[in-house]
Amino acid sequence: MVETDWMPYSFTMNWKITRPNHPIGFEKGEPFCFLFPVKRGLVEQVEPALRDLDEDAESKRQFKYAGRLRKFLSDVKQIKKDATPDPKAERALRFQRWYMQGTLPDGTGAFEGHQKSLEIKPFTDLRNRETRAQP
Repeated sequence: MVETDWMPYSFTMNWKITRPNHPIGFEKGEPFCFLFPVKRGLVEQVEPALRDLDEDAESKRQFKYAGRLRKFLSDVKQIKKDATPDPKAERALRFQRWYMQGTLPDGTGAFEGHQKSLEIKPFTDLRNRETRAQP
């Protein structure tokens, strides 16, 4: 996090390179970072906690259900390797879409207000405003 709402100067962006002796590069027009404004203090308001999955029987059931279904789909994929490829079926095997649909792995519990994407406003370019204050 970099506070920029009060900064009159630039800041650096650092990269963590995880593979030695491997060329790093970006094609023209390819994104190389993502700036996402967050209100100062908001992150500190989050109170993360760890719990044992055994404390919540329903969450544990859904977790196990998802694991069994993913194992089953993985097995089906292995069997279908030799079959004629069907792009639609292949996509269904790769993506269960629970998150995108806002449902639990067993198809129940549609989450009201599920937000799978954000409508982020673009930055307003204020550099060439005619109403700039004179120094």
